[in-house]
Amino acid sequence: MDMKSKDLQALIIHLSTGRNVRRGEVYDKMYSLHNDIYADGGSEFIERWEDVNTRCGSCIRRTHTNLMKHFHKYMYSEDMDIVLKDIHPQGGKPLFRWKTDEEKKAVKAAEASDAVVAKEDADEGKAKWEGILQEGESPRQAYQRVVGKKPFGGWDEDTLLEKVLRHETE
Repeated sequence: MDMKSKDLQALIIHLSTGRNVRRGEVYDKMYSLHNDIYADGGSEFIERWEDVNTRCGSCIRRTHTNLMKHFHKYMYSEDMDIVLKDIHPQGGKPLFRWKTDEEKKAVKAAEASDAVVAKEDADEGKAKWEGILQEGESPRQAYQRVVGKKPFGGWDEDTLLEKVLRHETE
């Protein structure tokens, strides 16, 4: 599968439109990608090699639908420039469309917001432990020092902090 991401997305959009794929560049790309996936091990959707020279409408439709299903399950990701539009009621073929500029901006804004929130959470976590942790000490080591026994392995930092603070007030 040596198709570049933009070429792959453009092919998927073209296949989603329902345009005729009986011959031409799109037809060749569709069969090439399908047979490359089969050569790489296939999937539950792509179980056999398809003949590029077929004239059979059912074979072309099957190849088309199976490729779209495989793409949706194994290759599609949210960071692509396309988005799932619908699932076709006959045959369950997923249909895609290009993301709008507003959707792209919203994704970038959400990513930036997530980074800010993650930094704030990390800073807040450090502030909570201030006065309890000694230099170079981890929260687990602080728990062991304050409580006098090893902490349970599954406890996160918030649980450790809660137990340390409860032990100090007792």
